[in-house]
Amino acid sequence: MGKGVVVALEQEVAHILKSNGTFITFPRNLGWQVGDVVTMTRLPMVRMKMVLVSCAALVVMMVCACFAVYQVPTTYVELSVNPSVQLTLNWFNRVLRTDALNADGDKLLQQTSYNHLPLDEAYARILNRLENNGYLQNATIHLAIANNSQKKIDAIEQRLRNVSAGKVSGIKVKRYSVKEYLALTHPIQSATPSVEATKAPERTPSPSPPNVEATAPMMLATPQPSPSPSSAVSSEPPQQPLLPRPTQQPVHPRNQHDGVHMHMGENCN
Repeated sequence: MGKGVVVALEQEVAHILKSNGTFITFPRNLGWQVGDVVTMTRLPMVRMKMVLVSCAALVVMMVCACFAVYQVPTTYVELSVNPSVQLTLNWFNRVLRTDALNADGDKLLQQTSYNHLPLDEAYARILNRLENNGYLQNATIHLAIANNSQKKIDAIEQRLRNVSAGKVSGIKVKRYSVKEYLALTHPIQSATPSVEATKAPERTPSPSPPNVEATAPMMLATPQPSPSPSSAVSSEPPQQPLLPRPTQQPVHPRNQHDGVHMHMGENCN
């Protein structure tokens, strides 16, 4: 940047008159005095690059942290009319995954993805599919909401009631903490350690007797078959629905004249 004469000094900067007659403001060097002829280098540009690199690194760290938080499940919402489905939400109330809890629920979720949608939008789309298939005629929706904050459960319940207004005859809600809900839906996974089956050693066939008549067939010991790999006990059993399900095949609501036949368990609070 060339040389210049220091004409004024402030606490952090110096005002310098350049050889071409222009004034610039430059970061002050502690050894400078008014009237000194100084050589200005590009150190400020180097500092600016360092600041930009630091800011970029901070932005990357924040994005990575947000992505990690985004993937953590914090809330579970189970919806049951006759199809039963479960929505797993993150801290931002976005859908991380959907799971069918019975055969009708599996049909309901086919060819449709609700991942990364806000809870309100995903719930509204599910209600529309239920309505199009005739499940919401005079129906009461049973919900199970699991979160470690009662205030957040209240907020989610209110949002779902607002979306359901005018489409269902009623809503019944059960509330759980995340630990209670997982203990009910995954009892073995949450309370019992996994068990692995041990394969029994194979037995070698015993030799035939030394003196056997020519007409007698040779008898060999049959090796004991080893246990099938399918006999191993799985550490993750299939997920059990929280709300009771009907034991017999439900009749499709379109074939009924009195509305939807509800197969539900105990009354919800």
